[in-house]
Amino acid sequence: METEALIRPTAKEEVLRKISQLKQKNLTAERMSNIESLMISIKVSFISLADHYFGLDCGQMRELPDQELEALFLIVTERAGRTSIILKISGLRIIASILEECPRTVRFTDSVHKLKKILGNDFDPVKILRS
Repeated sequence: METEALIRPTAKEEVLRKISQLKQKNLTAERMSNIESLMISIKVSFISLADHYFGLDCGQMRELPDQELEALFLIVTERAGRTSIILKISGLRIIASILEECPRTVRFTDSVHKLKKILGNDFDPVKILRS
């Protein structure tokens, strides 16, 4: 009695997976540098925002297991995303840049968005934060 173990990926899914693999293999030095700077920006901004929102320092975050660190990343991303959207839509970005939270919030959300677009399914926040 034979049964198929898994559902086969569609042709579209297979092509997208192959394109993602080709992109990863053919990264230029400039693109790698861009990825590294985005990762640094995300890490620095995340640490700052986690401290601002929850009063957590680097040592406390290092002690968190990977699952909890990823959950914290999602919470911070969601909260920063809402703030960033409000600032961008309302045009208060210039006025709010005087405030401490605005630049790091917008920088964080923009960096996360750009890196997710570059890495696609390979985006791993825990790996970024642990590096």
